[in-house]
Amino acid sequence: MMLNKFIAYVDSLFPHEINMLNEAQQFQDEERLAIFQVILNRHQNGRQQTFDKNIDKRKYSAMMKWMQGQLDKIDVDVFFHWILEVDKWIHTDTFSREESKRLMNYVDSITSTSYYFMRFYELLISYRDYILIRSITVNYERVKHFLDKYEAAYRYGKKINERLNNATVDIIEQSKSQNIASIHWESFLIKTAQDKELDGFTRYKAMVRLSYLYYNYKAYNKLKELLEQFNLELQSSLFYSNRILTNYYNNVSMMYAKMQVYDKAAEFGYYAIRKENADYMLYVNNLCSILLRQGKNEEALRLMEGVNKRTKERASRFNYIGFIGLYIKTLGENNSFKAAANMAESYLESYQKEIFEHRWHVFFSSYFKVLLKLESFRRIISLERKFNLLPKEKQYLKTGRYAPKILAYLLLAQFSEGKITEVVFKSKLKQAIEDFSKHDFSGKPIQRLLKELSVLYPRLIKEVRAELTVKI
Repeated sequence: MMLNKFIAYVDSLFPHEINMLNEAQQFQDEERLAIFQVILNRHQNGRQQTFDKNIDKRKYSAMMKWMQGQLDKIDVDVFFHWILEVDKWIHTDTFSREESKRLMNYVDSITSTSYYFMRFYELLISYRDYILIRSITVNYERVKHFLDKYEAAYRYGKKINERLNNATVDIIEQSKSQNIASIHWESFLIKTAQDKELDGFTRYKAMVRLSYLYYNYKAYNKLKELLEQFNLELQSSLFYSNRILTNYYNNVSMMYAKMQVYDKAAEFGYYAIRKENADYMLYVNNLCSILLRQGKNEEALRLMEGVNKRTKERASRFNYIGFIGLYIKTLGENNSFKAAANMAESYLESYQKEIFEHRWHVFFSSYFKVLLKLESFRRIISLERKFNLLPKEKQYLKTGRYAPKILAYLLLAQFSEGKITEVVFKSKLKQAIEDFSKHDFSGKPIQRLLKELSVLYPRLIKEVRAELTVKI
């Protein structure tokens, strides 16, 4: 049992973590060296080599404890949680002498470039007030020296973070509506991300916002360069945490997916789901989409079926509704059309408000496609009329990120029910495609939609393609 637990732990480690542990290890004991060599081999050769069952299980236990201890020691989020605890102790007057000594040790090691320098500086301001009001002078001079020494760096960091907040508004607003530009923030974000005089968290915030900006402009080559540079930064402990690494792997996966390099996208997507965190369901959704693009429908279904109840409960409504929409789509791609329709009906009844607040387009796109397969054309027409989906989609399409699927599925349903003629069907679909094609970067979404519709109505879609006046 101990060895199985050890294997599960080792196989959950990220490549960057293995490299960091390899840099830190100085084992003299031959058996511990042998264990660690197997870890390296499994990391490099796909988990093929097995561990020696004859080695004392206590050495495996000690090895696991050492590895986790090394990672916790440099994990910036572990440090941040400690800062929060200390802040609570200070404000509730429960600060112990032992924690005070630990705080002073950090005063000697933290610098203005440390990841959570800004938050640590603010903690020391609170601690200074705490000891002054209690006439505790023993640590005052050291604390004052730190605050004075790094005051300029702290103020500079505050100024940069205010600009980052302004950049965030423009970048996210653009991703929602495309009505405003954010490209003017690029040079500032690049400069901030590369400024090694700043604290790590501020630099990381700049990188995250820069990646969003590049997604807005479909500048995937620039995004690739950014992530390659960040990968070099991740070789050190400055940016190390499970959360940051997981987010990095997911971003690399998404980038490769956008570039249609699906094998690499899936590889990094699986790294992203090795460990659960608050965004785990988001990463599962992204990986599922990649697997479906690869035609690995059964693998995608196994992925979705493997998500446990606790994960679903922890997920945000946005990610959860996205998960349900993708689950319905995945069932459909595995020809489980009735099961997919039943799931859609059930969740629409239970989560109608949440669906329309969050991923309604993903949900209904998946649902309508399944209903087309079941030839439930009247149900599509009824649902569109009941929820007034076409005007909603018209607003939604202004982002230029999603093709007019609801309209396309509705037109197919209306044509199949004899509600519209073939001429009207082709005319309306052609007009919708040409209108949508006015958006930047609309080509790929339209190509995917037409390919999907061609499976259902090959002749009609071939004729629509031939009549298009825009290049797809």
